[in-house]
Amino acid sequence: MFVGSSLSLVLALDNAPLGVVVLINTSLMWAVVLAMVLLKERLGRYALAGAVLSVVGILLTLAFR
Repeated sequence: MFVGSSLSLVLALDNAPLGVVVLINTSLMWAVVLAMVLLKERLGRYALAGAVLSVVGILLTLAFR
């Protein structure tokens, strides 16, 4: 069941417009930004490294699209 849902997500993202793909891939980044702004949370060293790695991963994904 997990394989089927993962495969359908990959196929859907492969056929989706670029704007939708970017929005889905950056949803966790928006959660970090909103937590900083609305909840006044500070980014620790690991959270900042994770955010940077996420952005790099998104850029790599879009570069090979």
